[in-house]
Amino acid sequence: MFPSYDKPSFFAGSFGQKTPDGGFGKSTPFFNAGGASPFVAGGEDPAYATSATQVYTSFEDLPNYGTDVNVVEVLDLIRKSFEDKSNWKSTFDALDNLRILNKFYPHDVNNIFEAFGKYIMEGLESVRSNIAKNSLIFIKEVFTYTCRSVKVADEIISEVIPVVLSKCFSDKAFIKAEAQECITQFLENCVGDISIITLCRSCFDKNVNICELSMQAIAKMIESLGENISRLSNDTIAVLMKSLARIVDGKRASMAKIAQQICEYMIKLFGPDNYLNVMSQVLTEEEGSTMMRTLENKKDKSSRPSHLHEVLREQKLNAFGGGGNPF
Repeated sequence: MFPSYDKPSFFAGSFGQKTPDGGFGKSTPFFNAGGASPFVAGGEDPAYATSATQVYTSFEDLPNYGTDVNVVEVLDLIRKSFEDKSNWKSTFDALDNLRILNKFYPHDVNNIFEAFGKYIMEGLESVRSNIAKNSLIFIKEVFTYTCRSVKVADEIISEVIPVVLSKCFSDKAFIKAEAQECITQFLENCVGDISIITLCRSCFDKNVNICELSMQAIAKMIESLGENISRLSNDTIAVLMKSLARIVDGKRASMAKIAQQICEYMIKLFGPDNYLNVMSQVLTEEEGSTMMRTLENKKDKSSRPSHLHEVLREQKLNAFGGGGNPF
């Protein structure tokens, strides 16, 4: 779990300087969506009907604080807003301000999570659907923009992704859609060791839908990596191979089929000898024998698709519906 918030002083050097009087200048830097140029999403929680329709500010319209801002005080305002449980809007505004920090100070994203990770996770799990959605928007923006140039801490991926995967099956369409877009951007921009490991663990979730979606996501990442699979760490390869060995011999046919194709894909990339060598290093003799026996028994050259993406297209059960490639 992320460390609890202590103090924001480690942000001060990169986020900016105080004004000469130590204050904010002429305007309060804490962003409130009521005064921005927002877009309004439909289908929101009717609990908010007593107030103005809640707005979600687009990434493009998130304003910068300016050069005179005292960021230490801004961070303290964000913390106090998260801790104000008497008003849901305080939490919503705090999330918008995290989105601003992520947009204009992307290289501090790991510090943002270190300071506010507890509140971000609470937002993702919130029963207030507007809070949950704004939290997902923040995560989506981290995956879409920040992860292209910044190495996000492993703890962020391992903590956030399981929750986002579960939200892909929310009974609220706008939460489900936002979570699915988070996963799409995650697969596009966050390919790496911890992502593979986290998805492998999610293949054994109690929820079969999460298991199947995780398997599809692994296949997408493996296909994206191609020959760069060899750059994954030994620990990641071990977790991946052990997971595939369990899944390919498992009872869930759709997952077993994808696991089979991943194995055959890697055999084709690196050759049977290299693949067997890796197996001998990371699998027990029983695991290795079971995997090879199962692969051989399931091989059907007359009907088996020749490429991994063709198998993905065949899958009927995924969070996105239909038989197309889910990502």
